[in-house]
Amino acid sequence: MLDRIRNSLRKAGMNPAPDSPDALLADYGLDSLMTAMAILELQDEFGVKIPQKAVTPENFESLSSLAALLGSLGAGKPE
Repeated sequence: MLDRIRNSLRKAGMNPAPDSPDALLADYGLDSLMTAMAILELQDEFGVKIPQKAVTPENFESLSSLAALLGSLGAGKPE
C-alpha cells in the first residue's frame, strides 16, 4: 500500500516522495494545493472516496497516516 500511496503523491507533484513511512509530508512540499491533487490521485488509485471531514493535518501527516486513513475507508480490502 505504501508504494501505491507514494506513487499517487508523485503524480500529485511530490517529487521526491519520502522513503520513510513516518516522514512528515510537509517537509516534502505538501501544501493545500498538493493535498487537493493527492486526494484525487488517492481516490482514483484506491477506489475510495475521501470525505472532506477526513482531510485533516493528522491524516495527511505521513505515508503511515495516509495508509491508516485509506485502510479505514476500505482500501486494500477484498471486495
